[in-house]
Amino acid sequence: MTARLRNRKETPPCQWRYLEMETGYLFNENDHAALLSAVAKHREYKGLPSDPDTVLELVEAQLCLTLDDSRCHRDPGDTPQIIDKTHAIDGKLVLGFNKALFSFLKDGLQFANREEAQRRADICAACPLNKSLTQCSCSAFYKIIEKMIPAERRDKRISVCASCGCSLQAKVNMEDSVIQASTPDASNFPEWCWQPEVLAKTSKT
Repeated sequence: MTARLRNRKETPPCQWRYLEMETGYLFNENDHAALLSAVAKHREYKGLPSDPDTVLELVEAQLCLTLDDSRCHRDPGDTPQIIDKTHAIDGKLVLGFNKALFSFLKDGLQFANREEAQRRADICAACPLNKSLTQCSCSAFYKIIEKMIPAERRDKRISVCASCGCSLQAKVNMEDSVIQASTPDASNFPEWCWQPEVLAKTSKT
């Protein structure tokens, strides 16, 4: 089994939203039933499995990514809750930013190579934890960070990572050492994220 909602009539804090990771299409519906119906029709049109059980499992597993156990039931082995770190700018996030900035300056303002930055951005663009600035608290803080990234390196598809609370415009472009400095561990990332791979690699060097 995968994580599932305890009460399908209660609107989640993130609303009835679902990102189809196979196609990149974002759904935003009024209720649980409408969301399932829209996703099923889209997946059928795209030639993807669209039977009710598959759609229900995909939608509820994604909705439960950032919901706690009071809202979702999880069986042993299910993906644990990912804490959404974009609700507020706290001391840890500011400290991580300061460490990243120091490492970036120390390394001579070097960016990751374009190919690697593009690979990361592609993964983030297809991730349901990629949140728009309008969904985040302190959006002005993120806008300031984004302006530090050259315009030619910005990707309109990505914005802020709910898993780490970082500006994705900045993070996908940073070298491994900067990511290691700003991110203490890999415990709050989904299995498809590229960041744990970088953290594991840099921690051995």
